Amino acid sequence: MSPVTRNIHLEEMDGFEFENLCKVIFERLDYGEVELQPPVGDGGKDLLIFSPQGKIVVECKHQPNTSIGRPIVQKLHSATISEGAVKGIVVTTGKFSRQAMEHASELSPTIELVDMAMLRDLASRAGIHLMCGKETAPIHTYHVLTENEVSDVTANHLSHDMISHPAVIGDVLSIKGLDVSLRPVYRITYKIDAVFATTVGVLHRECSSGQLFIDGCDGVDIQGGVADYFASTPYDKMVRWEDVAARSHTRSRAFQIQRTSAKEKALGAIIQNHTQTIVYHGRNNQRYTKVCAPTRNDIFIDSISQEYIPEYQADYLLAGRSQKMMFAANGTPSIHVVDDSTATCPICRSHISGSRSLCNECGLVTCTKSSIFKRRRHALQCEICGMTLCPHCASYVRRSLLLKKIVCSRCGDDLARRGKRVRKLLPAR
Repeated sequence: MSPVTRNIHLEEMDGFEFENLCKVIFERLDYGEVELQPPVGDGGKDLLIFSPQGKIVVECKHQPNTSIGRPIVQKLHSATISEGAVKGIVVTTGKFSRQAMEHASELSPTIELVDMAMLRDLASRAGIHLMCGKETAPIHTYHVLTENEVSDVTANHLSHDMISHPAVIGDVLSIKGLDVSLRPVYRITYKIDAVFATTVGVLHRECSSGQLFIDGCDGVDIQGGVADYFASTPYDKMVRWEDVAARSHTRSRAFQIQRTSAKEKALGAIIQNHTQTIVYHGRNNQRYTKVCAPTRNDIFIDSISQEYIPEYQADYLLAGRSQKMMFAANGTPSIHVVDDSTATCPICRSHISGSRSLCNECGLVTCTKSSIFKRRRHALQCEICGMTLCPHCASYVRRSLLLKKIVCSRCGDDLARRGKRVRKLLPAR
């Protein structure tokens, strides 16, 4: 039996989505290759399964609290014979009448009847939990970092791109303020299979799967780095929100929109994200364009789950200077940084996308802009002890008329005591 990785609310599904759910269940249970039939004129068959034993015809009936009668069984039996299949299966979220069960037991090829109880069992073995009525799925979140853990991940993040000598980043960093909040989101996984054709043939096929994160408060489609970061999170890194809430004072906002509203917003976003304009030539050699926008029937919402995303704002001292970082964490060693005050050079005000330097005298973090003129550099190192410096803290002694030797204050004092003339690289601020 597969571990439960998805919770499905049956009452939120229409008939087409239920057919897709049955397709997923049979695929996960290795029945064989499963082919979804066209929604119109299917001739009493919704799915075809190409199993090692032969073809299987499946009819899917999403009719809770309804009894499936003998006519449905007869119709499927006819479709099974016409397809040359080895058996047929009727799957329903309701139940079967006594007449339907008696008739199915007499037929050849075999017609297998799967009611709600049996469907739950099949889904469970496929790693899917089916929910009905007022039953709710658990809300999940991620491990909430302690202050010490925040200090560690902040230091690790800064150390990756920051040059500092001799000070180790973790030794000169201390958390002064920490704010943690849990942001409510709907994680929606989907599959899309849309074919676009004209009289010249098939122009385009959109066949893919993906995930969306919809903000649980305002319904906004969360895009970019945050969505990609949490989409790649292993399932085993998630924990129940109620367990975190019981032992933590972390702030969490309530979900303000319903699952059905989140689903509608997700469908709109999926259609928009997968719409393309295709250029083609007709039979008359004229150039045409066609907007290929998938319809709702081309999209299968695989699952909708509720989560809380931990968001952190850490105020800290780095070598005595105040800094701030905002990030999200998913319980893995990596974090997703949203804002980092050290990513802006205080000298040139440019964004630092790569390496930066920590002045070990004043704590200023600067870009590593290079120049043949040392006074124009934003990051320097003492040429005696290797200490990283900003241009405001750097001093120099002359090697010759044109060449300068950069030194820190301690090495400069040593040189001054030995009679060398030591000067500041830049005038005092």
